Amino acid sequence: MSNLEYLENKRLQIIDLIQPMCSAFEIKDYDYKINKETLAETLILDNQKICCSCNSINAVVEEVIGYIFIKNYSRWWYHKPQTVKAIKQYWID
Repeated sequence: MSNLEYLENKRLQIIDLIQPMCSAFEIKDYDYKINKETLAETLILDNQKICCSCNSINAVVEEVIGYIFIKNYSRWWYHKPQTVKAIKQYWID
């Protein structure tokens, strides 16, 4: 199996795992893109790109949870600036 085939299989697994979470939190625009030239992996949630190259499938799911937390619950967090900075460290603006 080539690296690209592995990543394409990984993409399908990730989409299957994150679909219920995205549906539950009304995230309609989500994808996991693989750049075929560089093999860079990018999670996309509501047009927010998150670099996920070389991440495990579990780490990508944790990025989705972090995105949901930032978008829905961070207003109640006492240490919001530090928390948001840590969660968004791999987000591409």
